[in-house]
Amino acid sequence: MKKTILVLLLGCCALAVTAQNTKIHVKLTGGKNAGSYDVTSATTTCSCNIVDGIAFGNQYSVKDGAGVTSLQLIVPDRAKAIAGTDIFYVKVAFGKILVGPRYELGQESMKVTQKANGFLKLSTTSNSTVANINGTTKDGVKVEIKLECFKMATRNGTEVTKCL
Repeated sequence: MKKTILVLLLGCCALAVTAQNTKIHVKLTGGKNAGSYDVTSATTTCSCNIVDGIAFGNQYSVKDGAGVTSLQLIVPDRAKAIAGTDIFYVKVAFGKILVGPRYELGQESMKVTQKANGFLKLSTTSNSTVANINGTTKDGVKVEIKLECFKMATRNGTEVTKCL
């Protein structure tokens, strides 16, 4: 009986540790960090209508490490993003926070209104909202991102699986 309970407890804890709320795939062609990167987060990093001017967003950051250490996304208009839009801001960073290499499309601002040198499209799956982003930085680095959000924070503190 004790062995059965221990196995059930271990199974429970293993599920909690491997839960995915955010899945990020980044591919860079050119630049210092050229290559493909995959990151998952058990923390909810995506948001849906959390503040005025940001209909959809992402705030993934870790202090430092190898590979992608930050992905910031601001999408001001969800309806346009469903159809596909070039009005957004995204930054992918590597290494130590604030000092590592970074690759940006668009201009950082709480009220994003300028066109990014790229394209973003939001869609849904049966259990998530997906942002597909393609573009080229000012330095000529081609950026491809697939951000899949299984949970998103909302303005009132609840979590949702779809932001459309």
